[in-house]
Amino acid sequence: MISFRTRVERHNLVAVAAAFFSLAASLGAQTEQVDVEWMLANGQATVTNSPLDIGVIGHVFDGDTSTLARTESVNPMVVTLSFATPKHLATSRVWFLGGDNRWRVETADSVADLDAGTGTFRVALDWATDAEETWQSRPFTAPISCRAVRLKLERLTRDDYVHLNEWQLFLLDRPFVITALRKAGADLELTWNSSLNQWYEVQTSENLASWSGVGFTKGSENETTFPVAAPLGDHGFFRVRKALPEGRPSIARRVLVLNIDPILEAHGGQRLSQYLGWNDPHLLNAAYLQDLGTASGGYVQWQVTHWVDLDLWPRKTDGYQDTDASYLQSWFDPQQYPWHSPDAADYDAILDLPLVSLNNKTAHEMAAAGKWMRSFGGAVLISASSPRFPGVSRARIGVSFRAVYAARKRGTVTLLLLCR
Repeated sequence: MISFRTRVERHNLVAVAAAFFSLAASLGAQTEQVDVEWMLANGQATVTNSPLDIGVIGHVFDGDTSTLARTESVNPMVVTLSFATPKHLATSRVWFLGGDNRWRVETADSVADLDAGTGTFRVALDWATDAEETWQSRPFTAPISCRAVRLKLERLTRDDYVHLNEWQLFLLDRPFVITALRKAGADLELTWNSSLNQWYEVQTSENLASWSGVGFTKGSENETTFPVAAPLGDHGFFRVRKALPEGRPSIARRVLVLNIDPILEAHGGQRLSQYLGWNDPHLLNAAYLQDLGTASGGYVQWQVTHWVDLDLWPRKTDGYQDTDASYLQSWFDPQQYPWHSPDAADYDAILDLPLVSLNNKTAHEMAAAGKWMRSFGGAVLISASSPRFPGVSRARIGVSFRAVYAARKRGTVTLLLLCR
């Protein structure tokens, strides 16, 4: 936890760097793990590696020592990371199998320098032999700033199949301190040293006895700036703390599920999904909402408050509606009975159903129901695989890729309708 005291005199801001640290905020040098998995997934890093015959290179960065990547009889294994921005690396560690191995770490400002062994090339950690099935950690002699780093892992016993379970890198973590407090118009801006993806809470106080929250923010890689209102009086205090998972911000969104799953009277009154052996829409919905919550970093919590099973066939934009017989004919013999075209569904008709009004609606529909993989109406500007539907002004509609995959497995397609 860190704080600054501010005092306003004749409209000039004076910042007094009186820092109040909790025991957890040490000024000593610490290390912070590089989140390679996140960087690879978000375009902040790239990786190249020796050919593999077991596993994928992502296993090396997933934090799980029970997964691995194995070379296809290539020894040593070479893994190269290239970062979008320089990294101030201080430590590396590995976990491997296959008996004794020796390993080495090289760095440079570019992959070209790594390959050539010239220019900014440096041997951060020279060859050292270690035992298998345990963490082997080695600090650099001094921290190194680089944009490219390479691991070489050589197996020394039996064969040339190199087994790498984990490779981790650690940054030299700077002290957690507020570095600037400046005026921004009528208000202030607070800046502190931060870590990528770490949540922070900014708080304010008039007397250091009671504190109130100003807001939460996710940290940037090097430093984070956050706007705060200027104190009403002639002094005030601000502090920043690392937010625990249970203390992070979240919002709840109630969901009405519309399960469009027609009853087939000619087939014993079974629902379409049951008759065709599709996946359970309840399970699909639960998995979909869980994915949405995970994608928001836990910020959005979804609550299913109503579930409605609808015995109807969605109307298409040209007014066409399937029947039990026509749909099953096309499903079992699409060559003789092609699917209706145009296939686009009338979203307004779905939204006009006389149902309970909640924050959001999730609609589950059968395959070939005229739903696009992603589609959006109104003024929403976002990439979509469907044409735009300017007439649908009351909702944003999107289909999960999980659901599309499930549909291909004869499951139920899932749509999310965020109703305004």
